[in-house]
Amino acid sequence: MAALARMRFLERYGYAAKRVSASNEEHEIEQSVIRHIANLLHCRRGTIPFDPEYGLDEINRFPGQVGSPEAAEICQGIANTIARYEPRAGEIVVDFDGWDERTLSLRFRLSLEIHLPKGKKQLQWHTTVAQARAGV
Repeated sequence: MAALARMRFLERYGYAAKRVSASNEEHEIEQSVIRHIANLLHCRRGTIPFDPEYGLDEINRFPGQVGSPEAAEICQGIANTIARYEPRAGEIVVDFDGWDERTLSLRFRLSLEIHLPKGKKQLQWHTTVAQARAGV
């Protein structure tokens, strides 16, 4: 009898866990998209043997200011890379948010729509992409 009661408890627990995981599915997808884009933005193109196009080109020149042609080119490259490698993302907008001369890093605002089982969700966040330093 104790084994039967224990089995029922585990069945109920398993059922509750399935309900919780179903309610967290959208959150898990959202986090997966964010992690994948972070990995994509911090990977340099040509460093992944199975797909040499994966990642971003090395950023050799820093845009002087928001709205400069260099900034627009970098933002477009990031948006194109995300669109190519993250199929769950749509309506991708990348804006240059300045650069830090001290750390040699560029700041960007990303806004994109992700496709979820029950619809779409808009995500926005800031990210920093650092330039590789010689000898480091």
